Amino acid sequence: NLLATHTHTHAPLLCSSAVSIDLLAAGQSDVTVDGVMGGGSTGTALWTTSLDGVMGGQSTGATTQTADALTFEGYLSTQGGGFAYTTVSLGDVDLSGTVGIRIGLSSLAFSSSSAPLAFEVALTGGSGCCGLSANFAVPATESAGEAAVAYISNNDWIRKRAVWYSSYCGCVTDLRQVTKMSIGLYNQEGAYSLRISSMEAVDAALSTASLLAAAPPLESGASQAEAFLRAAIDRANSLGTKSPGEQMEAAAAALLETAAAQAGNSDAVAAPARALLADAAISSMQARRRAGGSPPAQQTGRTLEARVAAALASGIVPLPEGCGSLGQYAIEVAATSEYGGSWAAEGALGPPSHDEGECATQKPGSWAPGPRDAGSYQLTLTYLTAVRATEVRVREHANPSTAAGFLRRVEVWAGGEAAGGWQSVWEGEDATACGYDKVVLLSPPTALTRRVRLTTSTGPHHAWEYIDAVRLSGSVCAEAPPPSPAPPDIVGTAAGQPATFSSLATYLSAAGLVAALQAEGQSFTVFAPTNGAFAQLPPSTVASLAGGTELLSQVLLGHVIASEVTSDDLSFGDTAITTLSGRSLIARKEHAGACVSDGEWYNPWQGSHFFCSAFTTQHHCDSFGSMEGHEGRTASQACCTCGGGSYAGAAVTVRDSAGGLLATVTTADVRASNGVIHVIDTVLEPPPGSSPPPPSPLPAPPPPSAPPSPPPPSPTPSPPP
Repeated sequence: NLLATHTHTHAPLLCSSAVSIDLLAAGQSDVTVDGVMGGGSTGTALWTTSLDGVMGGQSTGATTQTADALTFEGYLSTQGGGFAYTTVSLGDVDLSGTVGIRIGLSSLAFSSSSAPLAFEVALTGGSGCCGLSANFAVPATESAGEAAVAYISNNDWIRKRAVWYSSYCGCVTDLRQVTKMSIGLYNQEGAYSLRISSMEAVDAALSTASLLAAAPPLESGASQAEAFLRAAIDRANSLGTKSPGEQMEAAAAALLETAAAQAGNSDAVAAPARALLADAAISSMQARRRAGGSPPAQQTGRTLEARVAAALASGIVPLPEGCGSLGQYAIEVAATSEYGGSWAAEGALGPPSHDEGECATQKPGSWAPGPRDAGSYQLTLTYLTAVRATEVRVREHANPSTAAGFLRRVEVWAGGEAAGGWQSVWEGEDATACGYDKVVLLSPPTALTRRVRLTTSTGPHHAWEYIDAVRLSGSVCAEAPPPSPAPPDIVGTAAGQPATFSSLATYLSAAGLVAALQAEGQSFTVFAPTNGAFAQLPPSTVASLAGGTELLSQVLLGHVIASEVTSDDLSFGDTAITTLSGRSLIARKEHAGACVSDGEWYNPWQGSHFFCSAFTTQHHCDSFGSMEGHEGRTASQACCTCGGGSYAGAAVTVRDSAGGLLATVTTADVRASNGVIHVIDTVLEPPPGSSPPPPSPLPAPPPPSAPPSPPPPSPTPSPPP
């Protein structure tokens, strides 16, 4: 987990150390070459080079050490073992008083098809003990051999197998007693040349901000930077192909951090992409160096790759004057539920992990909700660049594969970040087969948006839905776009979404409430039943509503509050509300989804605290029945409460004054010019035997000439072929 940096044009990054151990000068062994492994290596008096000949490989390599530098170079072939490493015996070195290893090195030669090279540093100590593994990457500059520096924090070390054929560890290397150090290259085809001028264990850390600022910028044009980043993504993905696992994931992350930082410091790259790349690099470093425990490298690496891919999709080349089209993948994601591990919410970031037509049942790399059931879940995705959306494309998989076609609603956030709201752009039945794309075409294009929300359900299948990637396409302009039109009022919003609100719009008109809900200077909150909610009413209730406007008005005004109340305005717990019909209700806001922010979880078996991430919450917190100081809570609640974590989302329900459930808010915060709509799944009927309501504070509309007829049921959309 290391970013190589440019030093000769910047201020020094490292303060003078009271404790500094020269690891290049600490070697004590005589030369032995790797004939026992079938290799054909060469060595010096201190370093031993080992190759992949024993596994049928054809890699070459040699190590030389002079007074000025250690050089490790050769050609790595992936047609076999795909590895080469060089090793030195340190005797018995205590690194516990240091904070990391600073490596002075020389850069590679830049080309549009090249990418940084990731190297592993491995420490071992104690007979049969598993070693420690961490990674750094060598940057590419216009001319090879420019001075750079890399840094490995002590928080970067992960456990390495003692032998390749077994993951068993009787003990793990202790930094207080390190006897051997190796530097290795894995699964990266081509010529390699690593030149290290210094390698010191130090007691003063290099900050991530300093590393980012000092990364050598790419000095070529934007198109070369684009090719460089694509090559880095390809190389990072190839690392885990032959030997997947945390070790290769960490190497891939180190490689991408370096590439992103170099492009993020390049003036040739478009400003939005440059900012995203720089932030991606530093966020990845900070996440994987977190003291006390870090998320798995697979999780942080997936997020990093998604952000690099998003920068590429948003346009590395600065846009010319005028407008153009843009397709991009998400850079941030939140889910109301996630399975965790290889099926965390981050699986939906970036481009697809699987080819179109490849049904990825039980294959990692996609988002899946936690339970395997018929529940409804939401996935919210954020993109780098706001576009006037013309298409949303969703790559779907499922387990079992027959459960594909689980998308139920697609929404975009429109109308501005502060005053906008969710706008439904598609709702219905989904017939997409496993491994293929659900394509939602938007005509006319939406207002500017950079967020998409998907609602999924596998219905009666009781299955897992997978979302691999979500591509948002639309038009974008280099100059400032024209202001977005104001959203319609509440009545207009309902009328503009007939697939959801045609019944509500008809009833409002029949009751004569349209003008009242459009009164100037007033704002409202409407709990809006869907067409499906009205369709659930018994025939006797429908007949009663058709019998006159008094009961109809009472029912409809029982869904309206005379002020604007968003879901963010509600505190967790119960909030008392009074509708315009005079009825007292409760809006209950509860935590939803897993605890996804990092906190602490408590292991009562060992009596100790551990750092908690989304992964550990899913796989550890939930296995313990009681938490210190929070007995009786669920484990994930204690994870959040004890450690200050947070949940993936919130759920809002509408209840009677006694707390009985009346309706569930399925979509919150649909913005209108005069208030907000919360979509609910059930009509809020007056309680049995209730007395007529007090006079409405709304201006009374003139009665209709004849009793209204019930609206026709909304037609059920037929599935696409």
